Amino acid sequence: MENSDLLRRAEDLLRRCEKNDTLTFTAFLSPVERVQVERWAKTQPGCRLLVSGGHPECERCVAFFLPDYLEAEWLPLDEYIRVFELMAPFGCPGHRDYLGALLGMGIGRERLGDIWVRDNRAIIFCLPGVEKHLLSIDRVGRDTVRARSLSLDEVPNPERRVKPKSFSVQSLRLDAVVGGLFDLSRSEAARQVEAGSVALNYEICDKCDAFSDSIRNPLPGIDIFPVRLYNRGELFFIAIRQEKHSGKETDAMKLMKTEDAVGQVLCHDITQIIRGVTKDAVFRKGHVIREEDIPVLLSVGKDTVYIWENDETMLHENDAAYILRDLCMNEHMSASDPKEGKIEL
Repeated sequence: MENSDLLRRAEDLLRRCEKNDTLTFTAFLSPVERVQVERWAKTQPGCRLLVSGGHPECERCVAFFLPDYLEAEWLPLDEYIRVFELMAPFGCPGHRDYLGALLGMGIGRERLGDIWVRDNRAIIFCLPGVEKHLLSIDRVGRDTVRARSLSLDEVPNPERRVKPKSFSVQSLRLDAVVGGLFDLSRSEAARQVEAGSVALNYEICDKCDAFSDSIRNPLPGIDIFPVRLYNRGELFFIAIRQEKHSGKETDAMKLMKTEDAVGQVLCHDITQIIRGVTKDAVFRKGHVIREEDIPVLLSVGKDTVYIWENDETMLHENDAAYILRDLCMNEHMSASDPKEGKIEL
């Protein structure tokens, strides 16, 4: 949900920038506030927005509205964002300890940027108006600390705990991505999304097909999306790579926008999942797409479909299931009909 007060404040700063031809800027914005301001700024003709937290790795940022004469690379960030270091010689306070101590000095959260903690030291970004007061801090929790000012050029890169994970999904849907990230079944992932437990781009998202909405036309390259499951407490930055296939696979299967696929032949089953009701194919391989099928395909999240161009090097999943059945089955077994590439023995 967008913060209307935030956007009104951003609009006021933009109008002051345009009227007085001068630089205007916000206090520190949270990641979700930053996303909202950036999205809003794209709708404002002539808006020249720069967001920075003092370092490229900062999550909390200040939004600068640039006048026509000022280029982004000319902006002296040291004048608008300050940074200092706190060292605890005899202890290792955590992020919560540092934040609590700073807020306890009467400083609003919007005047503080990122707080990076590594071992017994913390790097803290702030606005210039509160730097002198913050440098007077001498205790964080039970630990004595020493403070010293730094320049932005002296700031080391933050320490990130990285947990790489790679997986593939058949369609760009949020429930599919969440299931792959957190090792959940598709139905459980959908339940978590619909319950409001998942954040996409730092905002709570309860739409299972959110990725389909945001990536209507697959583009080459990599798009980055932060995804968090709140009851797990982990934040993942998802790199979604839209792969281009080459050779015979491209000749056999062609990706096409669903609205343009009337008259084409589906090369795979299309499954519809209604939680607690059904999970079955609404269209089978070989189905010729008709005009009346388009709303059904869109309703199950299929903004694009793979259509079939005959190629002897390609094998349908049900045909592959028959081969595996013949390899595994003996005279004491019976087999079900193939369904979505599976045969039960």
